Amino acid sequence: MYMKSVIVFIVTLSIVLIFGCVSTGNQNVSAGRSDPGTRDEKKGIEIETGSTVTRMQEYLANGKDKIEYGSVSEGIKQLVSVLAEQAALASASDEAVRIAKEAEAELTKIKATLSMEVEPTLWMDKSMNQRAGTTIDLTPQPSIILTINTGLGRSLIANAPIFFKFIKGNGILSGIVNTNDYGQANCKIVRFDNPKEENIIRASLMYKEKGFSYEFEGLLRDFIYAPPTRNATILVLERSEIGFAQDPRLSDVVFNSVKDIDFEFTMYNGNLASNNFMKVFSGDKSAIAKLGLEEGVSYLIVVFADCYQVSQMEFEGKKYNMYLSEGNTTARVIRTVDGKVMYDKKIVRDHAHSKNGQGASKEKAIKNVMDLAADEMADLLKKDKSEIDRALTGKEN
Repeated sequence: MYMKSVIVFIVTLSIVLIFGCVSTGNQNVSAGRSDPGTRDEKKGIEIETGSTVTRMQEYLANGKDKIEYGSVSEGIKQLVSVLAEQAALASASDEAVRIAKEAEAELTKIKATLSMEVEPTLWMDKSMNQRAGTTIDLTPQPSIILTINTGLGRSLIANAPIFFKFIKGNGILSGIVNTNDYGQANCKIVRFDNPKEENIIRASLMYKEKGFSYEFEGLLRDFIYAPPTRNATILVLERSEIGFAQDPRLSDVVFNSVKDIDFEFTMYNGNLASNNFMKVFSGDKSAIAKLGLEEGVSYLIVVFADCYQVSQMEFEGKKYNMYLSEGNTTARVIRTVDGKVMYDKKIVRDHAHSKNGQGASKEKAIKNVMDLAADEMADLLKKDKSEIDRALTGKEN
């Protein structure tokens, strides 16, 4: 009888222990106390646990607090982290979905108060319209200012990630730049793959947290970079001790030498720029601006003929009724946007080169050296036509 009672007791105890273990296991699962970050190795996606929901709640609360107290970008990061947690789940509970929707609603409210503007001193013209940059000198560089409307005015947003990317064309640039303390993010363009084509760079506000990306749709700025227009102005000046030539032969010479190049050429009377000509000739940007050229002129073809000396022929102390002239003629292609000299060739006619000009009077000697220089310049420009074509499209020699 005693042995039977012992056996019953042991069997009963075993049953209690078995059911007790099963019950304890169910309580752990329902309470969500399994290890945080447990992953379904087959799917490679995180399985929701109680701690996942707790993290989402904390991110949501922290995000709201930081935004309320002015740390806007940090607050946005916290809210995006909520969405990142949900996106990593294989199957989200109703609570996780609710928290994620609340975070997204907060982000939508914030978006309505954000503004992304171009840096005005770089990108706005006198009429306050955004202008285009140039593909040749890569200026101005993309620059934005990010602000938020707090209800009392606009405040700058620091440490916000601005994503710069090509939406037309291609090249090398700094992709993600955080705004500085003044809400400004400056992109650095290294080069365009094809500067002869239009390139467009877009700036947008995008956060990346835990492998999840959130971009504020519609909050963006485009920066257009246009190649130089195929318009050039020919500017010629002939100078000597008797003044400036009113109808320089070189004007027609230059035009006829380059007219077959695929450009639209206009003429500019060098006499009108005589007081400013040498500065233009040296590539001075302000001097070029003072010419008042038609809009869209990308290059100047500047030719300067200078007869700097005329002397009467003298031999063994006797003067003859013959005058010798010396001079040089220089042709340059100058880019108007920055004054860069893209092509530069000179022809010299002087005593040292045994090819002076000459004539029975000063005037005839001056005309002769100019005519000779014009013939040589015509030959030079025709020979260098392909080189000039490259210069007119922004390619240096």
